[in-house]
Amino acid sequence: MDTAITNELKQLQEIIILQLREKESSSLSPAFRDNIATLVTQIKSKLMLHAFSDGDEHHARQYIRYHQQAIIQFLDYLNEGYVTNGLHKEIIDWAIPSLNELLSYIYNHFSKLAEMDLQAPRQQVAALAIEMQPIIQQLQEITTGDAITAELVTILLSPLQRINPAGKPAITVRQLAYAHTVGSELSVLMQKGNSREDHLLRETIILLNINSLQAFSCYTSFFRQLMNEAETESEKLERLSIQLKHVNQARMLSGISFSSTAPSIKLQLSSYIIEELDHWERMKHLRAPTVATPVAHVPSSFKIMMELSVSQLSYLLKIFTEMKIIRNTNLSELLRFVSGSTVSKRAEHISYDSLRAKFYNAETSSRLAIRELLASMVAYIDKNKYND
Repeated sequence: MDTAITNELKQLQEIIILQLREKESSSLSPAFRDNIATLVTQIKSKLMLHAFSDGDEHHARQYIRYHQQAIIQFLDYLNEGYVTNGLHKEIIDWAIPSLNELLSYIYNHFSKLAEMDLQAPRQQVAALAIEMQPIIQQLQEITTGDAITAELVTILLSPLQRINPAGKPAITVRQLAYAHTVGSELSVLMQKGNSREDHLLRETIILLNINSLQAFSCYTSFFRQLMNEAETESEKLERLSIQLKHVNQARMLSGISFSSTAPSIKLQLSSYIIEELDHWERMKHLRAPTVATPVAHVPSSFKIMMELSVSQLSYLLKIFTEMKIIRNTNLSELLRFVSGSTVSKRAEHISYDSLRAKFYNAETSSRLAIRELLASMVAYIDKNKYND
């Protein structure tokens, strides 16, 4: 390992400690600021040079994480020895922002190399906890008198309320960065005039990928309420289809999550809705009159070759089923049959999952393509109506 930057980091620590231990004065020495600024700049340059010089990602990752951990440990040392007792405030007020600047540089430029599950500096955790209090209080004010809104707000605030300097387990770098993002998005939310509306709170849960069990349970309770209010299987299917569309089309910030081990909240919710759709389609099929189906005498390898994409084919099927041209009531069976017996324009094999997903979420381009196709079919009929 290159020791140049290690020595500079040690030198940075030594200069700060030496200044703090001077008995004559607790104020900054004339050269202190310049020395710190120069060392911070040199460390940044060496980090950048080392991370990309030899192309060894494993070596670079170890190198970046070594310095990340060393800076965090030194920040905690300063916090425990000087910040909490108010000693040498002028020196600390200059040293800690310089060290935080180095950490921010590492996270901004080497996010894939840094260790995001390290314990975050306690000083940063304490500062963020104080910074987030106005946002927490402001959002809590909209919960009066409504249990559902209160639960949604509790979920939205959960990433912020776990930022507790004295809490166990300790807050990680990942959780701290996530809380920063949540706080920024909630500030934007509170500036909207309709921030009290439940649908906007639900959209924000997906936006922030709050993939907790509480968030999943809250959403599924909402889905069950919609199902209970529907009178028929068809209405239940329609409501579930709409919710699947909303979930799949909802915006979600990339690279962030409440839990780093759980699936995204969008994946959890879409899987749940698809299972519910399958269930209610089976129930509808069981209650429908049986339609006799003749046995087909064709080779098992036979495929219908379509000049349509999967998205266009799924939308055409949606039109046929909703207009009762296709009378099959079990949509899952229908889509499985079509996926197994049809070849699309671009793919030899059509995935059932892909066909199903596009059935419920038709693309605008596919709608337009099918509209043009149907229009050309009508034109063909009009052109050839006297040929017989």
